[in-house]
Amino acid sequence: MRVLSDNESLTVVTFEVEHIHPLSLGDLTEFENLCLACLACNRHKANRIVGRTDDGAESRLFHPQNDHWLNHLDWSMNDTMIVGLTDVGKATIHLLRMNRPQLVEVRLLWTILANTHPGEFHTAIVQNPVSVLRGKTDTTRLVLAIHCLHSKQCL
Repeated sequence: MRVLSDNESLTVVTFEVEHIHPLSLGDLTEFENLCLACLACNRHKANRIVGRTDDGAESRLFHPQNDHWLNHLDWSMNDTMIVGLTDVGKATIHLLRMNRPQLVEVRLLWTILANTHPGEFHTAIVQNPVSVLRGKTDTTRLVLAIHCLHSKQCL
C-alpha cells in the first residue's frame, strides 16, 4: 500500500505502510505494528528486526510506535545527519542507511526553507505544537510536517 505526500517536489519520497515486525516473522497487521516508511528505508529494512552498529554490535531496531525518538536519535552539529545515541539508534541508522547523501542534502534544504533546525523543531512540536506553527507560512508548515514525518517515521 502506498501513501503519497501532498507535495512530492519537497520530499521526492513516496511513503509505504510498513510492518515494524514483519508478517513473515509471524507478526500481525495491527496499528501498533505499522508505520510509514519511504521506499528506500523499507527496502533496506526488509524483514529484519535487528541490525548492527558501525562497530558490529547487534541490536534491535528502533520501534517508531514504542520508542521515543530523542532517547535513541539526535541531530549532528551541522543539522543534516541523524546520530545514534544508543545501540538501537546506531543499528537503525546503519541498517536503513538514514544518512544517505540524498537525505543529508534534502535535510539541508528543509532546514533552509523552514528556517528551523530539525532538532529544535522536533522538541518544540512535542512540547507546544500550536505555538511552533503559529505565524508560519503554509509552505513552511508543510516543509516542517514532511521533515518531521520523514525523519521520525521513516524508521
